[in-house]
Amino acid sequence: MGLPGYVRSGEPAHRKAKVNAESHAWRDKLVFKLLKGGASIEIIARLLGHSTTAITWKHYAGWVPELQEQLEQAVRGIIHAV
Repeated sequence: MGLPGYVRSGEPAHRKAKVNAESHAWRDKLVFKLLKGGASIEIIARLLGHSTTAITWKHYAGWVPELQEQLEQAVRGIIHAV
């Protein structure tokens, strides 16, 4: 199986697709898909070059509804246990 034409041509894919490569849209989409796919926050933080997972959580935790739901359930459990 060969490489796609845009790779063989030497022209950057983002330029060929007329996409702003400086945008965080590509990065954000990757992180969203990784989180939805169950990748650990440690792996994602490392991939992004973050020095701590706290930085990754700060920027991306709110993007995954399931994470928000888990947080709300945990808080409800604590509140109702009191």
